[in-house]
Amino acid sequence: RYFTVPNNGDVCIVPMADFFNHGGVEEEEVNISYDDNGNCFAYSNYDITAGQPLRICYGDPTNPSNLLARYGFLDESSPATFCKYVIPNPSQ
Repeated sequence: RYFTVPNNGDVCIVPMADFFNHGGVEEEEVNISYDDNGNCFAYSNYDITAGQPLRICYGDPTNPSNLLARYGFLDESSPATFCKYVIPNPSQ
């Protein structure tokens, strides 16, 4: 999985952040931010007990196309009933 740095659009790999599960908008325990040098920081939104999952939001649940294309699953809480999967160069 990769993350996009908000301030400059660079794509980066953040190995420890790869362990965070998808929790949707209402179930985020972790907030990810970046400093000016592109360093990634993960902060808990509240006190987390041992064994509790660490979740972030992988994307907008009202448009699940990105979830399917990037992560290979659809969010159960998504109100959308249609999802398109576009393959840019199907012959390659």
